Amino acid sequence: MSSFQRCFGRGVCRKPLLTWQWVVEPGCTSSDAILAEYEEVLRRPRLNIPGEKVNVALAKIREAACVVHPTQRVSAAADPHDDIFLECAQSRRD
Repeated sequence: MSSFQRCFGRGVCRKPLLTWQWVVEPGCTSSDAILAEYEEVLRRPRLNIPGEKVNVALAKIREAACVVHPTQRVSAAADPHDDIFLECAQSRRD
């Protein structure tokens, strides 16, 4: 079983969140809305991640990512909150 499966099979896994070994890949695509979502999630009190670690992680993502600025709204995801990911993908494709 992979570490990814072990972590997510048991709920929140802090180690990958703190080390970012599998999250930050050069050339990944993100947007301001996605980065804001990441920040909101990482700052949730129940995760108990120190603020400085969140800041470092977000800086690493911004450094590695190709940040796009979607101009078209998408309403296609089963969960409307996930439309930001579709907008990001569409923007990168255009």
